[in-house]
Amino acid sequence: MYKKDYLRDYIKQSEIRVFNDKIRIRLSSELATKYDNGAYKNF
Repeated sequence: MYKKDYLRDYIKQSEIRVFNDKIRIRLSSELATKYDNGAYKNF
């Protein structure tokens, strides 16, 4: 029986954003859109 690989699916469907030279983050498309719009700039 086939077992669904959720991690592989997430990697294929997610997007990478570069935070700085050392940090890259992988986000779902919804979170990537929020990140692009500045929702996570207050840290």
